Amino acid sequence: MHLEFMPNDAPDPDAQVSIPPEQITTELLKLCEEFLREAGPIVHTELRQFLTERGHHGGLGWFLDALSFTTFNRTPAAGPALPKTRRPGR
Repeated sequence: MHLEFMPNDAPDPDAQVSIPPEQITTELLKLCEEFLREAGPIVHTELRQFLTERGHHGGLGWFLDALSFTTFNRTPAAGPALPKTRRPGR
């Protein structure tokens, strides 16, 4: 049995969102990564099984790192790029 839960204060599904989709996706990736890192052993076991059944044998650490790196790469840099430094003798 599947039940839909719609809180009373939920936004209208047809409402226009002013936040860029990339920002929403990045926030969702962050939340998933945080949840999965803090989840208990049962969730971790289920995720390992899920990944293995789909041919991803890198393990839980690989998946969480990939999720984290993907999130990090989607996040704009905090400031200007660091200048390249020259090594001595070059």
